Amino acid sequence: LKLYTVDFSIPPHSDDFGYIIDSTQYSQGDFFLNPRKNPGWSLVLSPFMAIINSDNFLDYTTLAKILGIAISTITIVPMYLLARRFFDEKYSLVASCLFAFEPHLNYNSGTALAEPLLILVLILSMNFILSDKTKYHCLAFVFTGLCWWVKLEAIYPLFAIILIYFFVHRSKLNSLPKFFLYMIVFLLIVSPIFIQRYEQFGDPFYVWYNEIIFSDNYSQLLTSPENAGKLEYFVEKHGILGLMDRLASGLMNLFNILIRISYPYLFILIPFGILFSLRPIEQKLMNVKANWIMIIVIISVLMIPFAIVDERRYLLPIFPFLIILSTIPIQRITNY
Repeated sequence: LKLYTVDFSIPPHSDDFGYIIDSTQYSQGDFFLNPRKNPGWSLVLSPFMAIINSDNFLDYTTLAKILGIAISTITIVPMYLLARRFFDEKYSLVASCLFAFEPHLNYNSGTALAEPLLILVLILSMNFILSDKTKYHCLAFVFTGLCWWVKLEAIYPLFAIILIYFFVHRSKLNSLPKFFLYMIVFLLIVSPIFIQRYEQFGDPFYVWYNEIIFSDNYSQLLTSPENAGKLEYFVEKHGILGLMDRLASGLMNLFNILIRISYPYLFILIPFGILFSLRPIEQKLMNVKANWIMIIVIISVLMIPFAIVDERRYLLPIFPFLIILSTIPIQRITNY
């Protein structure tokens, strides 16, 4: 199905072009950091790009698409393991099948974009943080750091994993000292990006979107003068009520896109999953609440860019957790 949705004759024309250009640049030893992207996906591509010696740019594009499909296919296994935190073997297979056959994920896997890799590391991070064995919690923060390597806006896993850690594991022995150790590990993982940003831009926290994300509309997104799209300027111009209206607009756009991409079957299952998750019967209550924390944090962070950029692929990382919700009504109806 993934191969069926891919057209290898289409040249890159969007962010996929930037990823492929960056990967070939990295394969040649030039690690200049793109101010609009984090380098994780391009770094994964770069060793494979170094193997190819072709004058046809489509060959590099085809390789990137094949790697995206391979990563998306491999992710079915971690999705099954994540579902095992909520269900027995039979319904974990159901959840992994819902994930494997989801058409938007299948289509995106063949576009040479970074979402398949982000979804993989995000699922692994969630899997490890829900483990009863504390030795795996450190890996959750490692993969959380890798999420930010992959996508610039993927800082939300850090907020979610921290909340889940204290919500699920706060009563365990030495949970607070271990948390500070895990945060040190996280900072070590992401520190090369901060160092590179400091060397290039003179600011370790420089992010291009910080200066434009609060532009008045999409047409001004790329044409606003420097700093005109910063939060403080937006509040000064429109006030707190304007900011609240902006966030509400982003939330409405986000839900509108989310409903549209939940077709063809998740839009039926998700409402019942929300209802049944309020009183879980065969799932651990803590794990269900952790799943809700991840969903709510992703929505809370993404509603800011969705006020002006209604890009549906930004919502694809939320699918594994919506699929967990969608499997609950299947289990409930079948068993009861």
